[in-house]
Amino acid sequence: MLKSRLPSSLKIVLRRVAVVSVSAAAVLGAMAPTSTQTAVANGDTRTLYLTHAHTGETITATFRVNGSFDPAVLDKLNYFLRDWRNDAVIKMDPRLFDVVWETHRGAGSTSPVRINSAYRSPETNSMLRRRSRGVAEFSLHTRGMAMDIHVPDVTTDSLRHTAIRMQRGGVGFYPSSGFVHLDVGNVRATKYLAAELKRIGLEPAGENGSYFQLVPIVERSFDDKSVVKIGDVALEPWKDYVMRDQGPGQRSIDGVPTVY
Repeated sequence: MLKSRLPSSLKIVLRRVAVVSVSAAAVLGAMAPTSTQTAVANGDTRTLYLTHAHTGETITATFRVNGSFDPAVLDKLNYFLRDWRNDAVIKMDPRLFDVVWETHRGAGSTSPVRINSAYRSPETNSMLRRRSRGVAEFSLHTRGMAMDIHVPDVTTDSLRHTAIRMQRGGVGFYPSSGFVHLDVGNVRATKYLAAELKRIGLEPAGENGSYFQLVPIVERSFDDKSVVKIGDVALEPWKDYVMRDQGPGQRSIDGVPTVY
């Protein structure tokens, strides 16, 4: 329990919390204004240039004019971001467009944003979950609150760092697949913890005056010709270590990230 006699100058960084948050596709800062508030206050006109990785379609969408959403353009975006497997459409959360626009701009990209995944119908989500354990049962994609994006002129790591620093919503990092997940889901535990630390008067020592510090996450993968050793001892797969499965019944070690 923290006592009142702790010095007010005590500095705290939520190192492990930040790591967990990135893995769970969310790092949120405390007390940051929302992108909607910023856009309205500035009277922004915002345009997204999008390409769809699966349909090949493109769109130029000026979704905000003088700080206000354009309903007709939002309808066009809803269709563009439909479930491409069955053409199911949902009303996308318009805050997501602000997040994508700000992340793209903040990263310094001048290329169109490639959409790898946007709306995902419940039927499609169930099908994908049968194929991979990495698909969440209650994915925000099924609620029109998430997009997976890629831009060719900015590295995936740079795009991720920009999105996290923007403090606008959830961020997921998929370097092996080359995209970043952005969402506008519920506030996570990290924001609550940061707010509590601020409330009791502990001074932050993280990045940009926050309680958070980015910690590099290194991913290693290998194929069936790779050898894992500790010293001179070679480890046997599925006996001395296991790989993160990519779906029920799959045991191939070809390119699978390792947990040991």
